[in-house]
Amino acid sequence: MTQKNTRSSNRLIWLLVPLAFAAGVAVGALGLLWATGGNDTPSQDIGNVVPTLSLDDDEAEPTEEMVEPTEEPTEEMAEPTEEPTEEMAEPTAEPTEEMAEPTEEMTEEPADAESASASSLPEQALFRITTEESEARFKIDETLSGNDIVVIGATDDVAGDIIVNFANPGESELGQVAVSARTLKTDNDFRNQAIRGRILLSSQDEYEFVTFVPTEFVALSSDPVSVGDTLEFEVTGDLTVRDTTNTVTFDASVNVVSEDRIEGTATAEILYADYGISIQSPPQVAGIGDVVTLELDFVALLVDES
Repeated sequence: MTQKNTRSSNRLIWLLVPLAFAAGVAVGALGLLWATGGNDTPSQDIGNVVPTLSLDDDEAEPTEEMVEPTEEPTEEMAEPTEEPTEEMAEPTAEPTEEMAEPTEEMTEEPADAESASASSLPEQALFRITTEESEARFKIDETLSGNDIVVIGATDDVAGDIIVNFANPGESELGQVAVSARTLKTDNDFRNQAIRGRILLSSQDEYEFVTFVPTEFVALSSDPVSVGDTLEFEVTGDLTVRDTTNTVTFDASVNVVSEDRIEGTATAEILYADYGISIQSPPQVAGIGDVVTLELDFVALLVDES
């Protein structure tokens, strides 16, 4: 009887072991899904997120006063006041050889002027950030397994427009800029999932994008711009992460590579706690910094609005 009970107990144990293992796997999987936000959600097209700029917005429509003359010409204005005299009609002197033949100096100036005109930039031009050559990043300090490291997350999903005023850089304009927080990637897949699922909540459509809306654009120089020049700016605006918006100032520079290409950078520092974000450290992480550095390297190409 005792042996029979023992055999029944053994069979029950062998039955419970795989059930317990399966339950543990299920619980662990559900916990991982909760912690990381589940599987990757396809990202929306960032090109449809931000409003685009246009040079036409800055051009005034001609008014009736501008296109119509203010008064009709009078008879006095239309007719000459006196007949030309013989003295007025005939030249007073024959042109001399010196007057008739242009000098070398006179002939070279028009050529130089034409060359300068051909290479000059327009007063202003519209450029659009291209994702193929741009990258947005965040950097934050972390102590991992006793080692101090800098965690870097990056994405090329960036969108925004820039109007550069080459004649007066202070009149340049930056449109809204958006970055996909859902496609940010670090060197660790589990960290990537945690960013999407628990930190930035970017797996949810309403929090997918980090946006920056400029409110003040300050050029550090008012000198006209030529190809090869670098412009320095301070751009202040509203930075929105998740559902919180704060005022942030970026230090930015733009290099005019050619008439149809500009390259630039922008940097700023924020406290993630200011955006209601908390980061729970896993056991192997001894500490995470409070400051996040935001960086943008961008290439923008000329937009042909014709």
